[in-house]
Amino acid sequence: MVWHTSLKAEYILANAKSTQDHFSFSPWDLLKYENLSYDRIMSFIYEIEYGTILEKCTERQFCEIQNFIIFLARNGIPDWNTEAKEQLERDIEKLLSEDDDDLEEELS
Repeated sequence: MVWHTSLKAEYILANAKSTQDHFSFSPWDLLKYENLSYDRIMSFIYEIEYGTILEKCTERQFCEIQNFIIFLARNGIPDWNTEAKEQLERDIEKLLSEDDDDLEEELS
């Protein structure tokens, strides 16, 4: 299986309205009928992993992005695979607790 996706999240960044240092975008918009495509979602994930999108977003947008990725991960595991679902939930809990610890360090 060969899979190609753009190296930049052009759609996301082109349609995000910039306001000074931040932009207006919700990852949930990718699930709307007119936007829903495998390539757009994979491009968005690529941008999160390798791009600058996280540097440009607000704390609220970061939480939205994080919840969107968690949603994708939860829906990517079949219901019958309870062991994988349990491991994913442990990983999510660990990820969220690490974020809380990082936030506490920044505030102190």
